[in-house]
Amino acid sequence: MKLRKRKKNSVEAILLSMPALIVYSCVIIYPILSMFVTSFYEWNGVPDSPKIFVKFANYQSFFTDYAAEYAMKNIGILMAAGLLCTIPIAFFLATVINKTFRGKRIFRVFYFMPVLVNRVAIGLMFTFIFFPEIGPVPVLLEQLHIAENVNLLGNVNTAMFTVAFVHVWCDVGFQMIILSSGMASLPDDVFEAAMLDGVTPWQKLRYITLPMMKGTLKICVILVLTGSFKVFDLVMALTAGGPGNATQLPSTLLYTAAFSQSKFGYANAIAVMTVLFCMCITVVVNFIFKEKDEKRVKRRGGNS
Repeated sequence: MKLRKRKKNSVEAILLSMPALIVYSCVIIYPILSMFVTSFYEWNGVPDSPKIFVKFANYQSFFTDYAAEYAMKNIGILMAAGLLCTIPIAFFLATVINKTFRGKRIFRVFYFMPVLVNRVAIGLMFTFIFFPEIGPVPVLLEQLHIAENVNLLGNVNTAMFTVAFVHVWCDVGFQMIILSSGMASLPDDVFEAAMLDGVTPWQKLRYITLPMMKGTLKICVILVLTGSFKVFDLVMALTAGGPGNATQLPSTLLYTAAFSQSKFGYANAIAVMTVLFCMCITVVVNFIFKEKDEKRVKRRGGNS
């Protein structure tokens, strides 16, 4: 009887999950498989046009293309900006909004607003802010006698760092909400006990808050690193990948290859490499945080 019930329950579970599995397969699995297969062909994207099997030529082009080299360097800049700026700033803001004070909701909405606004609109707004000669930032720099005729988005040496600044400004609010939710879930009795023991704010942050928020921080790190590969509309609104290839990213390189050069096979190869990079980043981050957990458990076991 128990065996029959188990079989019946498993069949019911499969039947109930079939619609979701079918939709998931059509929306996620099939496009990924099609993308992977097409990456081995030379194809212009027209359905009736022939596909030429070129083996790994598209992947070879990705690793030898100078534009792709710029794109990967720029991804590194965005990742570094996320780790060194976005998460620390978001963590500080999360500690602020988790305290009780007048105007807390307005403060939270103010910093979360960039997440709600369309990134194309944000890009156009910052294009005006950084516009040479008449933009607020160049005018301010000139009035302070710091620099003259500043063109932050048009200079090869400063364009990508300016894009990274705008990206951090857009992403801080989202990470702030995630971190504040993690802080809100921490038990109050632990902090009360720490205060009774005379723990300093720095010790409380280092030995209590950060270890207890390790899971939330891991999610933030993964989102920041993998989110760098999804930056597209912001760059297109600010610089369109220029000047030259100074702000080129895998997403903009993919767009150019597919819709400007009609190289859909090469574009799919870029997409496959992007997925692989994101998967590798996720695995590495999980491994690092897991290794820290194991070391902490061993220390506790040794102390006991």
